[in-house]
Amino acid sequence: MNTFIRCASHARWGVVAVFAAALILVSQVVHADQSGEEARNPSQAKLETVVSATRTETPASHVGSSVTVISAEELKANQYLWISEALRLVPGVDVVRNGSYGAVTSVFIRGTNSNHTLALVDGVELADPSSPTGAVDFSDFAPDNIARIEVLRGSASSLYGSDAIGGVINIITREGSGPPRFSFVGEGGSYQTVHGLVSASGGTPWVNYAVSASGLRTDGISTSPLQTRPYLRSNLSARLSTSFLESWKLSLVTRYLNSRTNIDDIQNGRAVYDPNYISRIDQVLMRPELRGALLEGRWLQTLGFSWAHTSRSVDNLPDVVNPASSKGRFLGIKSKLDWQHQVKLFRGNEALVLLEAKEDTAQTSSSFTGFGFTFSSAFPRTSARTYAVTVEDRQQLFESLYLTGSARWDHHSLFGDVVTQTVAVAYEIVPTGTRLHATEGSGFKAPSLLQLYDPQYGNRDLRPERSQSFDAGLDQALFDGVLTVGSTFFTTDVTQLIGYDPFTFQSINTSSARITGVENFVALSYRAFNARADYTWMHPLDRSTGRDLIRRPRHKVDAQVRQSIGGLSLGARFTYVGTRDDLDFSSLTPMQVSLASYSLLAITAEYQLTRNVGLFGRVENALNERYEEVRSFPVPSRTLFLGARADL
Repeated sequence: MNTFIRCASHARWGVVAVFAAALILVSQVVHADQSGEEARNPSQAKLETVVSATRTETPASHVGSSVTVISAEELKANQYLWISEALRLVPGVDVVRNGSYGAVTSVFIRGTNSNHTLALVDGVELADPSSPTGAVDFSDFAPDNIARIEVLRGSASSLYGSDAIGGVINIITREGSGPPRFSFVGEGGSYQTVHGLVSASGGTPWVNYAVSASGLRTDGISTSPLQTRPYLRSNLSARLSTSFLESWKLSLVTRYLNSRTNIDDIQNGRAVYDPNYISRIDQVLMRPELRGALLEGRWLQTLGFSWAHTSRSVDNLPDVVNPASSKGRFLGIKSKLDWQHQVKLFRGNEALVLLEAKEDTAQTSSSFTGFGFTFSSAFPRTSARTYAVTVEDRQQLFESLYLTGSARWDHHSLFGDVVTQTVAVAYEIVPTGTRLHATEGSGFKAPSLLQLYDPQYGNRDLRPERSQSFDAGLDQALFDGVLTVGSTFFTTDVTQLIGYDPFTFQSINTSSARITGVENFVALSYRAFNARADYTWMHPLDRSTGRDLIRRPRHKVDAQVRQSIGGLSLGARFTYVGTRDDLDFSSLTPMQVSLASYSLLAITAEYQLTRNVGLFGRVENALNERYEEVRSFPVPSRTLFLGARADL
């Protein structure tokens, strides 16, 4: 394996050399040849496109990066109540929830830390600047009004800046069109769970709209009828747009979230039920955006402003479990102004230039009273700004070779400049249905505001975490595309990881990690039958300890199957998570322990009663597996849900 890694290291620099040489020496020759080819083949079949890998709509087969797309149809068919449940089935992605519904939910991409995952909703970054590490919490995000979710795996800071070390989760909301449509969904089930959704969409040649509202209430995961962990969630989502001057569009995307969660307390290092430990979240996301085309469509521009306001509170009032009391207030604001230019330079070549200005703001306060003393602390309102420029060029050669290169310069108001780059290659052998792809890229994660400026534990000398990643793979279609198999090798080196000094508890750059793995898949699609299985092997090595990084398994298997028979649709999904390490805080010194492997099976069914009305149901954890995602925290047992949907 070490030899393989060394070869991969040499190979990634070979990719850089091939890209540069090909782009400089061949592009103009190919331009002349392809101009004639365009005249001979004026139309091409429409291909599935992805956005995340290049920031522009690009045919998926032309992208060298690893991207998984979760469609709105998949979200509906699997009856998800949280997008985190959909992310569990993505190869190379691990999802960990700290206990009951609504508890902190972390997403790890290709073994990197949870704060190395950049999450966006229509360009709005989800991370809360008041979070200690800047990680995204997926505990409350509902799949309402979503057209698709794209998961880009591998370092992508050359396109997105900070946080994109492990990858990017890009959530794209749906845009209404056509005559007015209305949808009503209601369901209920185990743990006294009730969920309702109302949505409307439609449009004219000048105005489009898609809006939704949903609510969820559950008693949460409990060990006895007297110990409920109530969770309430409300969501509003809207996307409005208007077109003018033939090729210009002005749009507004907004989402509102309000949630209340009863969370577990910690005693002697173990999670215990606490009736008065309450977490509340209030979040508003907003993005007005202007898009337009000039020079007969050869120059596309996007000017947008993103704003995310997250207010959190955590209160633990005195009770039998914990006679002390504590309060915490957290405010995080993310603002971003971006101006993107996409230019078609000549046949087969497109360039992109992106200008960005971002500001992160955080303010926190906390207090504790009990056991004879009182303690309070405050983090005053503090901001940090980042300015960035991204350039990208994409070149198609010989109708089968696709090259992409990008570079980005970020300037942070405290620690200065960071430069990142990515090169990607995709090569199609159309007659055999073969696709080869490879990507090499660098990434970085800026220290959070609290890691930099906290009066007690902050360190202004922190350096950003850095990464270098490489992946290469092959996809093969068989039997006219009915069966597809593929495998991708990846490796990521992360340095200057931020931890803390065990004596002063001050944030410091402490360690490094190397994650190596292979993602394998097989997919079958025949008439109304669809099946897919993914197996990810990974070695997430903490180089400072020689142990595995916590909460990341070496082995993970995901499988899905779906069959439609007339108006009946049946499906099942299976997940196996291998053993992985976690921390046990029950002793004075936290110890790294192993959590047992587990298997989860979910079964879904939907029956279309009439053209507009359908019934659906599902069983989750059908095997009634007893397991742990986080040491000592509770998880759901077997659950049953039934519901109805009306589409008008």
